[in-house]
Amino acid sequence: MTLQDTNFQLFFLLFLVLTVFFFLLHRYFLKTLKNISSKSKNKIDDVLILLLSSFSIYFYMFLSFVIAAMYSIDLSQNIQAILLSIVVFWLAYRLSTVVNECMKTLFCENEKSSIKQLITFFVSFAKIIIWIIALLIILSLNGVKITTLLASLGIGGLAVAFASQKILSDLFSAFVIFFDKPFGVGDYIVVDQKDGVVEHIGIKTTRIRSLSGELIIIPNEEMTSAIIQNYKSVSERRSVINIGVLYETQKEKLKKVTDIMSSTVLKNSKCRLDRATLKEFASSSVNYELVFFAKVSSYKEFLVTNEEVLFDIFDQFSSEGIEFAYPTQTLYLKK
Repeated sequence: MTLQDTNFQLFFLLFLVLTVFFFLLHRYFLKTLKNISSKSKNKIDDVLILLLSSFSIYFYMFLSFVIAAMYSIDLSQNIQAILLSIVVFWLAYRLSTVVNECMKTLFCENEKSSIKQLITFFVSFAKIIIWIIALLIILSLNGVKITTLLASLGIGGLAVAFASQKILSDLFSAFVIFFDKPFGVGDYIVVDQKDGVVEHIGIKTTRIRSLSGELIIIPNEEMTSAIIQNYKSVSERRSVINIGVLYETQKEKLKKVTDIMSSTVLKNSKCRLDRATLKEFASSSVNYELVFFAKVSSYKEFLVTNEEVLFDIFDQFSSEGIEFAYPTQTLYLKK
């Protein structure tokens, strides 16, 4: 038996053993992860299952072929570099194709458009990183000195970093908004005396639709550094109504004013009474103050509820003959 035949037999034996080993190892880990996933709500194991499932038996056969060939056959360095480069390329390709599904698995409960856009960005960013690392490894396998290459690119990278400092700042702020969640799409917010409904959270800017209709575009960096009032979690809105009646109103009717205001709020299921009191004797009117909470979240619903209360008070004043005051002056002439 020649040395070449011995090497071939060793190659075939290693190839067969490694293929079976990788296949059984793959099945063992996949089965173990599936058992863990069925008992756990953690999504990390689901991501690992996706990653592991993306590699087929053909990848393990080729990996076994490369390892067996390198240890049993006298291959040149160029051939070894080519085979290892193919393995690295295959790994990068599989990882880049499955990263999208992994991100969807991690954030599947978030269906808002802003979250989807950030996930899309993360996927694109991850793919770029995967291919950059794969390219550097392949260049290193083929004799290129990576440290020298990175050093030559360092000055240019530094210039690009300075030029894109503002963009990177907005990008980092987008990550802060994504993870901290100070607001989301559909929330009514007030930021730096600008208010409206959040329509879009992008990589660089956040877009807010004001109540008057115009679109307000604010850089994400400003959004993370500003004081933001978010009305999404508001369950009640406070209303303060000041009412003035004429001094000529009879005392008995003046006493009824607070009862009328209280009963108006109490009979409205969307309202919670705080107080209804005689506030002051002003220069031209007797002033009352009504304070109540409208149990609504949106500002539009609040205005409708407030309007209902005002009209109800107006109707009851009319039926009782109580007149609203308006700024007047009475001039008395003394002879």
